[in-house]
Amino acid sequence: MTQKMPHSAAGQMVGYLYQCEWALVELARRWFKDPQTELRMEMLDDIDILRQGTPVELVQSKHHGHAGELGSTSADLWRSINSWCDALEHLPAGQLPMLRLVTTQTVSPGNVLAKLRHDARDVTAALAELEAIAGDPDGAKTTLPWRSRFMACTAPTRAALVGAIVLDDSAPRVSEVDSTLREVIGIWKNDDQSQAILEELKGWWWNVSLDMLDHANPARRMSVSAEELRTQIDYVSGKYTHTALPVVDSLDDLTEQEIAQYTGHVFVEQLKLIGLGNRSIRAHIGEYH
Repeated sequence: MTQKMPHSAAGQMVGYLYQCEWALVELARRWFKDPQTELRMEMLDDIDILRQGTPVELVQSKHHGHAGELGSTSADLWRSINSWCDALEHLPAGQLPMLRLVTTQTVSPGNVLAKLRHDARDVTAALAELEAIAGDPDGAKTTLPWRSRFMACTAPTRAALVGAIVLDDSAPRVSEVDSTLREVIGIWKNDDQSQAILEELKGWWWNVSLDMLDHANPARRMSVSAEELRTQIDYVSGKYTHTALPVVDSLDDLTEQEIAQYTGHVFVEQLKLIGLGNRSIRAHIGEYH
């Protein structure tokens, strides 16, 4: 049966899966140049990027199954703005991270939202139009609560919020994320070995994502660092070199007693000297072991 059932939540599920996969892309873009960056999900926003524990970017991810344009009256935009208004209440006064909207939809050159891209920004023009739309009594009922929330902010707050928005349109769709990952990670070949590396890395990532999203678990993971991802990339890629056979044993199989045996070893002390955290050191001990 190919017909979609009336109660199908396929679109929403793809959106959630896309959020998790896009979070991996966000972290992978920082794994080499900024290894101390951390990422968490479903805290202040869909994706939070942190440095030294401080949020520096809040990312909304919006996935659509079909091509379309994001407009200044779109529900996606106003839902995101409403989410950022919520986040402001949980941030210290005067601390406003970059607010990024990543969407698979496009923004035409004549659209005022084009003035909120990284290049050719015109925050003043964008703010004026968004305030006009937010205050329009004849606007869409769906977005009315979000538009009202925006207008309830003070004028300086509205200006600061719009000034922090960065629009990333035409983002890869969920079926295209693997190609983007290959590019940012540096897996250039499209063969069985490269696919195995990618699948193993994503398998690790889904476990990490579940650990972060399981809010009911008191011992859940709060964030993951680009350093950890870098270690995992090195570990997985190293298993598939021409001179090595794949090792499928989990690093978690090492007992604490086995880990303790390496305390004081030269390579462990060297890893500490360059600032690697315990998780990364444990992974390297696993490789050595």
